[in-house]
Amino acid sequence: ALMPFVVHPLLLTLQDVLTDYNVLSHGAAPIRLRASLHIGPLPDTGDEFGGNGTARNDTHRLLDSRPVKAVLASHKENITHVAAILSDRCYEDAVAGGYTGRHLDHFVE
Repeated sequence: ALMPFVVHPLLLTLQDVLTDYNVLSHGAAPIRLRASLHIGPLPDTGDEFGGNGTARNDTHRLLDSRPVKAVLASHKENITHVAAILSDRCYEDAVAGGYTGRHLDHFVE
């Protein structure tokens, strides 16, 4: 039940923190991040490298997808510091379900 809070306000807070950091880092290349969010089971193997599975693979594919890279690349580097992509399930459960407190217009397909 925490995913809505990861979508909002955590992503917005991350944007704000990176904005502050980048403003204070005069002359340095700004830090910009891609984030991917997904909901799915991860196996508990009991070791420190556990958690590999379909859900993790799906999250990595989202993170490396062209749409999220294009969004970050097409926006000004001194304004947009975070581009996030949500899986269909994450969007439907957290955003479309109305649990994030954000209007659907804040999201693009």
